[in-house]
Amino acid sequence: MATDSFKQDHSVLAARLNRAAETAAAADLDALLISPGSDLQYLLGAGGESHERLTCLVLPADGRPALVLPKLEELGFADIPLAELGIEVVTWVDGQDPHAMVADLAGRGGDGAFRNRLGDQPSDEQDDQEHEELRHECGDGG
Repeated sequence: MATDSFKQDHSVLAARLNRAAETAAAADLDALLISPGSDLQYLLGAGGESHERLTCLVLPADGRPALVLPKLEELGFADIPLAELGIEVVTWVDGQDPHAMVADLAGRGGDGAFRNRLGDQPSDEQDDQEHEELRHECGDGG
């Protein structure tokens, strides 16, 4: 997968991720779920591409963020300083359930139970079904 990436100072990206997590906490959200598009571009310096395979940045209000993506698309994010930003990379292959992975990552703070709700915004109509599947998997109706 080719990503639209540009070089960003590590400290700029870290500050953006911290602000987003703080904003989620202030809004009483457990986590933000960010799919490929302009939000991912802003936070990581690469927007990724939206395909039928789930790619999602799980940004908890409190805890370590994770980027869930198909194993075959991992190289497309090689230029992003994910380790330096403290972002765990979680890959999946056909036969695994990436929606359950995202749900687990989003709910792993504290006792693992969802306290409140998730903040997610589909980046386009193609992502609507994936977001509905995630909301169902996470047990969050809205």
